[in-house]
Amino acid sequence: MPVKPEQRFRRCIAVRQAESYNRPVSEAIAFIRKEIVDIRKDIEVLRQETRADIERLKSDLLKWMFGALIAQGGLVVALIKLL
Repeated sequence: MPVKPEQRFRRCIAVRQAESYNRPVSEAIAFIRKEIVDIRKDIEVLRQETRADIERLKSDLLKWMFGALIAQGGLVVALIKLL
């Protein structure tokens, strides 16, 4: 069955519209993918910073715990001597 000129015109318009819609969509997809990669890098940097902070806090906590342990031991010795 032969294609009428009107149908050809409609198909041509539809193809051009699809191409014009696909171009901005593909550009948006590329932009979003780039943003996702950037966000993943930022998350990794934050993760490393958080690990460093946790390690620092662990060492600070250990220092305070040993200090409190020594103070508590001294208090116990003093109380025993008084009684």
